Amino acid sequence: MEQTVRRVSLVDAVTEGLRAELAAGTWKVGAKLPVEAALAERFGVSKGTVRQSVAALAASGLLAVRQGAGTFVSGTVDAAETGRRIRRSALRDQFEVRCALEAQAARLAAVRAEPGELQKLRSLLGERGVYSGRSEDHDSFVAADFRFHQGIVAASHNPALAATYRFLADAIQQTIASTLGVEVPEPDLAEHLGLVDAIAAGNPDDADAAVRRFMAPMLQALGDQG
Repeated sequence: MEQTVRRVSLVDAVTEGLRAELAAGTWKVGAKLPVEAALAERFGVSKGTVRQSVAALAASGLLAVRQGAGTFVSGTVDAAETGRRIRRSALRDQFEVRCALEAQAARLAAVRAEPGELQKLRSLLGERGVYSGRSEDHDSFVAADFRFHQGIVAASHNPALAATYRFLADAIQQTIASTLGVEVPEPDLAEHLGLVDAIAAGNPDDADAAVRRFMAPMLQALGDQG
């Protein structure tokens, strides 16, 4: 058993080492990796361990193994691993990122949102309603609240911002779920409506400020870190 655990930990260590070197640009996209023996010497492990690590990174899309030609770099950032690290980060850190994204989205929406989009935001807010407190309603409420905030991002008419928000969807829903407990306060329906009103008023500074007022009690509950 100890030998098996040690081998798994070595594979994980080499996988992380290779992932870090790819992110640092040691090998560019399209470049061929050194042969197994060279990588084994580089990391001080067996060729079998290297082979397993390469297979793991190939499965995540970072490497491509071409029979008879070698292993080539197909990407430098593991999106799945990045997502896992974000979800494992401190809840306050996740709220700070969410606040930054949503404040900018609100600024842009205040300038770019069309009447139909403003109407949709009010509709989404109606679908969200107020959390009943029943455990069976937890997941549906989180999903509805997320759709409302995603609607603001969509109204920004910034595809890059929308894509970033979608990438962070799991972490953002994690922050929403945290407000349904006892430690982090959930903004009430009036605060959500005030956010929509600020966007509808067409003033980006007011919309930005509305998001930051919205987020302030949650950040304060998680502790002031400067």
